[in-house]
Amino acid sequence: MEWINQVHCGTHPESAGVPSDIKTTLADDNFSARAQTSANQLRVPLLGEDGYAEPPVGLSAPTIIRRPSAVLPPLSFAQQQVWLHEQLAPDIPLYNEIMVLERTGPLIREALERCFCEITRRHEALCMTWPTVEGSPVQAIAPG
Repeated sequence: MEWINQVHCGTHPESAGVPSDIKTTLADDNFSARAQTSANQLRVPLLGEDGYAEPPVGLSAPTIIRRPSAVLPPLSFAQQQVWLHEQLAPDIPLYNEIMVLERTGPLIREALERCFCEITRRHEALCMTWPTVEGSPVQAIAPG
């Protein structure tokens, strides 16, 4: 609660860019109680034996409709940023991460290859490309 008062008074180190209406909301005496009540209402129960959880009390679970495979969805905001960087500087691998693993003992190449193939098969993000269709990038997932 102390940090809320610091933000409201402008003494918190990160309060410089906080708009005044947010500061007023944070300083409201009932804010913490309302926030806690909201958090309790939205708390998701543990998964049941069937692997699914019931929606929180008072809320209904949205129905997620499977996207037809022929429809290529647009990129998320984060994907758009990566795509834009690639368009502006195609030869600079901004998002590549280098990792070195040290191992001991013999390497079973076939087992390692099967592991990588299985991980790739399970995770669509690893099979995704972003082709441009009618001037806009879209998500295309390679069949696995």
